Amino acid sequence: MTVQIKTWDEMKEEFGEINEDGERFIDCDGTFLTDMEEELPKDRIIEITCKNGLEYFTSWTNSLHQWSISKDMIKRVINEN
Repeated sequence: MTVQIKTWDEMKEEFGEINEDGERFIDCDGTFLTDMEEELPKDRIIEITCKNGLEYFTSWTNSLHQWSISKDMIKRVINEN
């Protein structure tokens, strides 16, 4: 499935930003980390893996990490494959 992820500012406005021990993150249904933000492409469009449509947590794998993406991080679905 191809999706576009909300911007940090959009999620910050919706869920608030937390800063603990110098680490910033967005505490939505999942946890959106600054590392995730840094690894997103500029257009914020990624391929995620999910079963039975869009579930609570899906998986985004890039060359360095596998991240959990919660439904509320997604701005729009581009292609459901």
